[in-house]
Amino acid sequence: MAVSQVNIRLDSRKLEILEAGAFVDGRSVPEFVRAAIEDLADQLANDPAVQLAIQARDERNRRPASNIAGFPTKHRVRAADA
Repeated sequence: MAVSQVNIRLDSRKLEILEAGAFVDGRSVPEFVRAAIEDLADQLANDPAVQLAIQARDERNRRPASNIAGFPTKHRVRAADA
């Protein structure tokens, strides 16, 4: 399974609260916050709107890329005009 990283900025007071909560729980702050985020993701996984959004994104990603021709950047003299 692929693993990704999420970086967030928090107000210093909120970070202090998370640090205290992690200390009381006997975990590091990353472990404490990771567990909370994973719980949130588990809750969202059951939300029908979230499921539809994932399906729509997956469908869009499965479509083949359309062929886009290069757009000429300089005016060229056509052979018939030369």
